[in-house]
Amino acid sequence: MKAKTACALAAVVCGVAGCGPSVESDAGMRVTQSKGRLMLLLREQGIKVGRNVADRPPPVRSAFEAFKAFAAVPVAERDLSSDDLNDGLLYEAGVYDWGDAWGETFQLSFVRQYATREGDLQQVELVADFSARVGKGLGASLTWSWDTGGSTSYEHRRSWISAVETSLTFRRVASASPLGYELRQGSAE
Repeated sequence: MKAKTACALAAVVCGVAGCGPSVESDAGMRVTQSKGRLMLLLREQGIKVGRNVADRPPPVRSAFEAFKAFAAVPVAERDLSSDDLNDGLLYEAGVYDWGDAWGETFQLSFVRQYATREGDLQQVELVADFSARVGKGLGASLTWSWDTGGSTSYEHRRSWISAVETSLTFRRVASASPLGYELRQGSAE
């Protein structure tokens, strides 16, 4: 009887703390938990977010391994719109200067985008920043999971991963250490 009580108490605590699905929610990660989940997966790969010139960050391949694991985490259906395209992946690369502390950099960006029930587009974005010269001759890239093939979210994810890993840009920089990584979550609107 004590074991059943302890299990029930643990389930209630986890439900309240957000460490797993509760009786009242459907299974899956909440959209609001996404950045934190990706941060944990990045740490497991030894990746710290930010720019630290004293340390060489792990290569992009390690960051992409964390992002692939993140992309496979199911999202609570109650957070998403009923649209078939409510959970997608984006790969983007190019030379950018956003006028921030990073200055002009070549960026590889991995994005998970959700269409929420509230009508918002939420994005969780992982960016690897390199010196701008790394991007010379590579050009800009943009690949959405919905455009890579398949009819299910699983097939879209698998074909998107394959498209990223076989792209010329990714293959050229996969083993390189960037200047650092950025991680953000917010509305795309």
